[in-house]
Amino acid sequence: MVDAGEVGVVSHGISKIVRALDNPSSTVRAAACDALAALGREGGGELLRRLRFIELADSMAGNEESRPLLEALTSLVHADAERSVRLAAARALQSIAEADGESARILRDRYSYRLVQVMCWSSTRRDSALADALAVVLGSQEEAEAADEAREDSEESEGDDPAEDCVICQRSLARHGEKRTLPCRHVFHRHCVNQWFAWSKRCWGIETCPLCRRQGHTSGKVTK
Repeated sequence: MVDAGEVGVVSHGISKIVRALDNPSSTVRAAACDALAALGREGGGELLRRLRFIELADSMAGNEESRPLLEALTSLVHADAERSVRLAAARALQSIAEADGESARILRDRYSYRLVQVMCWSSTRRDSALADALAVVLGSQEEAEAADEAREDSEESEGDDPAEDCVICQRSLARHGEKRTLPCRHVFHRHCVNQWFAWSKRCWGIETCPLCRRQGHTSGKVTK
């Protein structure tokens, strides 16, 4: 039987790991994500889902408002400047989602847009490790196959001057695969918007434009 003192030691240790997600050192941030991934693999998914995170800057300013750990990890995947941290955070989310069904549901319901965006972005950059981890988080073989398709469609030409970007992957529409123009006249990479449609249909039962949320996109012109 675990006594209260042991529980306190464990809780303090996990809190230190969570606080390290905001450390200025990318090595420390990545190591903290790796530790959380290990906790998830050891069956701690539900515990990690319930944890909350206070950013260091907010704490120093006296603002104690916290946010869920899942949101903090999603933000690292989406916005951290270091690829090693983004990958470690994605693998932490993967282990938590695999260990705890409710965590998986929350990630898909609340944070799918940012995760799909990063998966498309990493796929077109041939970052298979990051794309594959997020495909597992998002929860189906369809996403993994779509990530493979995105890598196959990606082009490596460097000479074009892009006029505009795909809002999903943030890469030039003039390069990196075929374009798809929706009936609402918004344009995306074909593989990016197909991934979005698969997600939209599974989560909400409808296919919607990522920009205007117009429904009924069963058609669309595909161009090079």
